[in-house]
Amino acid sequence: MAEGRLSYNRNEIAVYCAPRCGVVPPFSDVRVNVHFTVLQVGPCASVVDCYIPEIAESAPTLENAGNLQLEIRVTGVGPSVHTSTEYLDFGLVEMGKEVEASFTVTNDNPTPIEFDMQDPLMREPPRFVFIPPSFRLGPGDSVEVTVYRKGVSVEDEQTFFEVVVRDGATVAIETRATIQASTMVLDDAYLNFGEVPEGGVERKGVLFVEHVRPGYPLHRRARCRCLSFY
Repeated sequence: MAEGRLSYNRNEIAVYCAPRCGVVPPFSDVRVNVHFTVLQVGPCASVVDCYIPEIAESAPTLENAGNLQLEIRVTGVGPSVHTSTEYLDFGLVEMGKEVEASFTVTNDNPTPIEFDMQDPLMREPPRFVFIPPSFRLGPGDSVEVTVYRKGVSVEDEQTFFEVVVRDGATVAIETRATIQASTMVLDDAYLNFGEVPEGGVERKGVLFVEHVRPGYPLHRRARCRCLSFY
């Protein structure tokens, strides 16, 4: 007759064997089902001691007399979510303005989960605004998340944000936006008025052009201010 007794860290993994004890006929085998429940995320381990009581009791001074050990190793993985896309393109975003885009988050797990939206770089002023910023999803439920991309820097066009499942996985969503800053170009920075008689007035015109990137039409007027010099 062989019996199984457990030695493990209960904070990592819970193990149950069925049957816990039994009789193995000569030159045969008995199937034992091992059930385990992972209690934390990350590497977990457990050891099941299998021994023959008669041998262990008759030879107490012998090390591992009639004993075998079954070691169980498993990596606990937390819950994740499914997103309707892995990439959002916000198009043209004017400096100081914002453009919105949406995607869907779905809970494919058999248990409820909670997730938070975050910008891993945590820039100030913030590059993203999420609505909702966090949410609790039941099994099989979905929610639409609206993301507002703010134009805060022309050097920050291709980046990403994260969907962070509490006690679970993190899903990254890549984004792209063309940040358009107003840039005025003076066609000719030099004016020659020639000879102007005393008391006379001479007028000349200058051309201001708003610089836009190729492929993006000009869709607004830029304001400028000129200072007078005498």
